[in-house]
Amino acid sequence: MDPAAVEELQRLYARKTAQAEDRPKKKRRISNPNVQDTSVPIVMENHANDVSIDSSDIDDSYDDTFDGFSNELSLPNSNDSKIDVVEVVTFDGSAANPVGDSSTAGYKSFMSGKVPKTGGVASLVQKSRRSTEDDDSGSESDAADDLKKDKELQRLLRESHLLQAQGNGSLETEGRIRHKATAAQLIANGASKPKQRKMPIGMRKGIEAAANKREGAADKYNRDNGIVTARKAAPVVQKRSNKTLHELNLGKYKNGKLSISRKEIDRVNGPRGGSAKGKKKRGFRDFSNIG
Repeated sequence: MDPAAVEELQRLYARKTAQAEDRPKKKRRISNPNVQDTSVPIVMENHANDVSIDSSDIDDSYDDTFDGFSNELSLPNSNDSKIDVVEVVTFDGSAANPVGDSSTAGYKSFMSGKVPKTGGVASLVQKSRRSTEDDDSGSESDAADDLKKDKELQRLLRESHLLQAQGNGSLETEGRIRHKATAAQLIANGASKPKQRKMPIGMRKGIEAAANKREGAADKYNRDNGIVTARKAAPVVQKRSNKTLHELNLGKYKNGKLSISRKEIDRVNGPRGGSAKGKKKRGFRDFSNIG
């Protein structure tokens, strides 16, 4: 026999015995005194425990039908009491409102023909946007750091020949190298080249020719390798305007005499206003003494 079933029977017998002891004993009435008690003791044998149940010890007033053994075994040391499970119910107020938000934006979204977005989808979209923005900001910061390091490396490469020249370590040499490095940085940032000290014209022309040759070789190398560089601006030549009276087409020349009207003089000199201090403006010709 199944040991679990035997244990269940033992517990049932112990419970019934306790109930029978608590109740007052009633005398059994025998209708026929000549009839002897024919109660037969019921004995159940088990390899583990011997259990004997006498039918005379069971109260006749207890009418409980045995429906068989249940599949669910009771826990040990339990009082056969049912465990009440608390059921938690959460009520969502938004589900009761089919329209959704009572604001203007909610009304427009409800009246529009587009499918409304749920809060979960909107939050996921916002989180994805934030994550992409964070990634973009992180990539931009990394790109800025890389660009800064590249500039420092290029500067170090440009000034490496100056550092190699510093052999004796004297203060004069260090000062000259520092001035050269500063001048190179200024030129790289767009400043004009400093004027050279006085030297013979032949030496100056040779230096300029060598510089032009180096620039031409660098431009050719860039063109051959497809390197795009900044376009060099053409030098602006400022021509000074020094036109004569004949070029200005002023006055009338007749019989060896040039006649200039007051209107033409004002057109050349500009309006008569003068400055605040009464000084004449510079850059205008005065033909008031002509004619």
